[in-house]
Amino acid sequence: MSKLVLPPGLGLSLPSLELPCTSEAAAQSTPQVFHVTTPADEIHHTQHTSVYRVDIDVTGEHPRKISAILKTDILSSPRPDKFRHEASMYTELKRLQGHSIPTCFGLFQVSWDGRDVSVLVLEDCGDSIEADIDDLTDEFKAKAMSYAYRLHWLGFEHGDLELRNILNKNGEPFLIDFEHAKPHKCGVKLRVIMGEQNPGEIAFGCRELHRLSSQLLLWARCYVQYDGFNFSRNSISWDNMDGLLRRMEFYIRSDADRERMRNALKPLVAQVEEEREWCGNIDEARRYISMKQMHFEDFDDI
Repeated sequence: MSKLVLPPGLGLSLPSLELPCTSEAAAQSTPQVFHVTTPADEIHHTQHTSVYRVDIDVTGEHPRKISAILKTDILSSPRPDKFRHEASMYTELKRLQGHSIPTCFGLFQVSWDGRDVSVLVLEDCGDSIEADIDDLTDEFKAKAMSYAYRLHWLGFEHGDLELRNILNKNGEPFLIDFEHAKPHKCGVKLRVIMGEQNPGEIAFGCRELHRLSSQLLLWARCYVQYDGFNFSRNSISWDNMDGLLRRMEFYIRSDADRERMRNALKPLVAQVEEEREWCGNIDEARRYISMKQMHFEDFDDI
């Protein structure tokens, strides 16, 4: 049986602990010892769990050094069942480990000081994208959305698919935190096509995927900012030029001002109308998803 060794002096104010592995989600072929060698650097904390970044020496058949994440309830109320559930999800999603979700090295649990302690050891897959959404490339966001589709195609809903639970590791997205994941029969009907008008949750067919697509800013923005004004995208059209000008009435003092404003708005209207025409001409084979024909390769390019 594999085990995790937490030596004293890790910054956790704990004695040395050895925790046996109760779930090896990565299906190690032989027992291994995961020996934490660096102080625990806390990167996230809630009332239920703490998350640390550490270095680990792995001994056994394939000795190596790894950068890892420890997710634990060691400083809060015990939640052994929640940790077992998350570990079981990593087992269910084993085929995704290492390329769209972290590799899980195992769940380690022990009774210590009259309470149960759980530590989930995961591959270090970088930092959350929550604060950097505007700096992400379209390619990165498309991959993240594709991986969420794959999760649903495998029959699971994440349950907390927020930007904080998507990591960026050298330009590659990873989905994390499967504590709330559960079986799910996805009713998604549409692909996400960047720049297309947001069809709304009902037409899209899946609440979780639709919410993520909106958070990733994959749809055309509902509002367009121009010269200090926020115009609804739906209001921007050649037929509504007078309506747009009325929004700017404060700056119009003469017919010459009105004509100047009209000419200034024309490039904006032309751009939005061009985008609207492009969206309207998207081939249905690209837009709609047949659940009977869904395969992993369908989502390599959304």
